[in-house]
Amino acid sequence: MLRWVHRLEDAVTGVCVAVFVTALATQVFLRYIFNNPLPWPEELAKFSFVWCCFFGAAAGTHRKAHIAIEVLVLRFPVRWQQAVYALVHLCILVILGVLVTSGLGLVRLSSTSKLPAINLPLAYLVLPLPASAALMMVDFGKFFVEDVRAWRNPCQAAAGEAGTPIPRSEQGA
Repeated sequence: MLRWVHRLEDAVTGVCVAVFVTALATQVFLRYIFNNPLPWPEELAKFSFVWCCFFGAAAGTHRKAHIAIEVLVLRFPVRWQQAVYALVHLCILVILGVLVTSGLGLVRLSSTSKLPAINLPLAYLVLPLPASAALMMVDFGKFFVEDVRAWRNPCQAAAGEAGTPIPRSEQGA
C-alpha cells in the first residue's frame, strides 16, 4: 500500500513539472512570438508549481533526501543515536500534525474564492499543504517506529541489522 502512495507522489510531481514547463513555454511563445499573452498559462504554471513543490517534498521524505546535519549525532553511541533520531522524528510528526490541521483550516477558508483565470476554487491551490504533510506523517511515523524499535533492542542495532542509522550522506536516493 505504501509503495502505491509513493508512486502516486512521484506521478503527481512528474505531471506537475510537465504542466508547469508546458504552461510557461506556451506563455512565452504566445507573448514573444504573437505578442498576445493569455492570462491562464501563468496561473496554471503557479498552480502546478505549488503542487510540484509540496508533493516533491513528500516524495523526498520517503527517500530520506531532505537535508540532515548529523555531525554531532554520529559521535554518540548507536543507542543514543537512535534516541535522538526518534526524538527528532517525533518533533517533525508534531509539526506536520500542526500543518495538516492548519492547512485544512486554510482550505476551508479559501474554498469560497476562485482563481480568476482558470476559474478553480483557491482551495485547490492550498490543498497540497495538508495533503503532503499527511503523506510525510506516514513516512516519519514509520521512521519513528523503526528508531524506537532499534533503541529498545540495542543488540540488534549494534549488530548492524535493520535499525542502525546510516549517515544520510551514504544513503542512496
